[in-house]
Amino acid sequence: MADRSPQRLDTGDARPFAAPISPSAPSSGLAACLQVTLMLMRDRKSFVAEIGHAKQLPHKIVGLLVCGAILLAVYGLVLGAVHSPVQSIVSAIKLPILFFLTSIVCFPTLYIFNSFIGSRQSFLQYCTLVLASIDIISLLMLGFFPVSLFFLLTLDDAAFFTLLNIAIVGLTGTIGTLFLCGSIMDLETRARARFRRPLFLASWFALYSAIGCQLAWHLSPFFGTPGEPFVLLGDGSGNFFLAILELLAGGPTQ
Repeated sequence: MADRSPQRLDTGDARPFAAPISPSAPSSGLAACLQVTLMLMRDRKSFVAEIGHAKQLPHKIVGLLVCGAILLAVYGLVLGAVHSPVQSIVSAIKLPILFFLTSIVCFPTLYIFNSFIGSRQSFLQYCTLVLASIDIISLLMLGFFPVSLFFLLTLDDAAFFTLLNIAIVGLTGTIGTLFLCGSIMDLETRARARFRRPLFLASWFALYSAIGCQLAWHLSPFFGTPGEPFVLLGDGSGNFFLAILELLAGGPTQ
């Protein structure tokens, strides 16, 4: 007698990503925003796969935008606390502005040049990827928050505290941007474009870093100089890289 037991059908659909993880009916409000960030933390590969399938992009964009801004603001609080409560609040506003404005300036280059070399991802998909990278950065900063707070409370050295946090912001920004570049490479599977895209993404990464550093200089001070009056914005003279050299030489903090 023939075996009539159910058979597993092999569809031949070998997907490089895990199954989507988004709920069919997303919740609303801040809980929904937090849910998006938790999805990104729990399974980044599946999260990127959903972006590739254009699944619930507006929902993801709102969630990533809100949570990213809140977490960056939380870390901004500790940056300005070395000077005064007013500086702490202002830095909590400035830090999200720094990352979102840098992304806005660099986004057209990322999207247009990737389209020229064969990208098939939509404008909203690229927006979601960029915001996901900012969320990665903000989550990593949240992880460093206790470290920064510890040195703020136990060490009376504004120059060291400034250099420490510049290193933390640089490290987390690099990891988040590499996540973005890697996600783009995962979604773009056309062999012809894969040979040219890494070179472009490496160039874009350098551009993003340079613009972010210079924009940070124009938005400074983030830390302020202890003992000096509160200043909302510096005079804009000089540049970020010269300021780091002066700080290493024992100059005032920004």
